[in-house]
Amino acid sequence: MPKTKLSLIEQANEAFIKDLGTVLKQPPQALADLATQMDLGKGFRFRSAEDSLKVWAEAKAKPGDLGTTVGLLRHVFEFGTDQERSPDDLIKDLEELCAKNKIAGFEERRELIRQLVTPSDLFKQRERFKSWVEGGFMNLVGIHATVELRGAFESRTSEELIGVIPIAVLRLAIRFDEEDAKQTRRIAFQMTEEDLNRLAGTLDRVKGQLGSLKAKVVGSATVVESVPGGRWEDSDD
Repeated sequence: MPKTKLSLIEQANEAFIKDLGTVLKQPPQALADLATQMDLGKGFRFRSAEDSLKVWAEAKAKPGDLGTTVGLLRHVFEFGTDQERSPDDLIKDLEELCAKNKIAGFEERRELIRQLVTPSDLFKQRERFKSWVEGGFMNLVGIHATVELRGAFESRTSEELIGVIPIAVLRLAIRFDEEDAKQTRRIAFQMTEEDLNRLAGTLDRVKGQLGSLKAKVVGSATVVESVPGGRWEDSDD
């Protein structure tokens, strides 16, 4: 059965309308500068979160509004790709929502918003391969890591420190389909430095094997290294 396509108007709730109003209060230059920081070939992602914060501040936009602006525009971008809505469709929906809810500022920012919610040709090419990586297994969509030095004591009740253990804690976000809805499960695990070295060695080996596979088909098949199947969350990469 073909997927029923929705419009932004049909799914816009009170929170969406409020956030849209916040976005349309931002200086146009802030949105223009934000667009220069995006890598829309990989989805709605920043090339550098630090640089994005910097250009946002330089445009004299409110620091607290950046999260709201990015969140709403990311939602519109991903809604468009999920529902196969063109940028023209999305802009028309946003224009109608602004008129209906008496939100000012849309016309002046129309083309800037269009730029921010339009997938690049590279993204659209990758989307064609999406179904081939979403089936069968869960998709890794986020990695966050922290490190610590954990104290080791003579016993659980002792205050005598006998050493410290370097520990890495990894938190993974894994997305999967359940009853026609995407769900995200988060798991955390710890590793000693030895464990981390073994993991790094395994990943280096697998990366080399992938390189060998790609080398075998160069010139005879299109090799797509990144497919926007999971749409990675903002991580440490």
